[in-house]
Amino acid sequence: MATFTGYLRACGDDDLVALLRLRPDLASPSPSTLSSLAVRATSRASLERALAAVDAGVLQVVETVVALDDPGPVRAADVRTAIAGTDAHAGARVMAALADARARALVHPEVPDDDRSPLHAAPGLAELLGPYPAGLAPADHRHADGRVDARPGAVTLPEDPAEIRDLLHDAPVGAR
Repeated sequence: MATFTGYLRACGDDDLVALLRLRPDLASPSPSTLSSLAVRATSRASLERALAAVDAGVLQVVETVVALDDPGPVRAADVRTAIAGTDAHAGARVMAALADARARALVHPEVPDDDRSPLHAAPGLAELLGPYPAGLAPADHRHADGRVDARPGAVTLPEDPAEIRDLLHDAPVGAR
């Protein structure tokens, strides 16, 4: 995996200028190196300012990348499907929000300029968003013998794949 600093080094001048315009706290005082820019961009204060400046769509994309990155790797198509399902119009909005998150260096690809490259949240974002991004509850704990320690009040899903497909079909797009 490429480091966040390595990602910034691979960015072109136009991308870095756009980043500094979108996140003005990174520009003052002027960073002397890309390493110092990376440290500043991933500081808790800067990440909080950046998240406060985005709309709900960008925040949802960032939370989705954090949530899906745990088993990893997550790609843009995974984010689009997780949020929009098969809705093409919603999918286009998700991809626009993802481009905005990338421009703000909240999310970065492993390989710059490769839309199929795995995505990663900026260092520090997972900690800032907390242990359950997007309001997701912790996963049930499954023992080797198949027993499950369910959380109190947790909903148990059916084992039959057809029943699960029916539930997903009736669920709102964002929940799918």
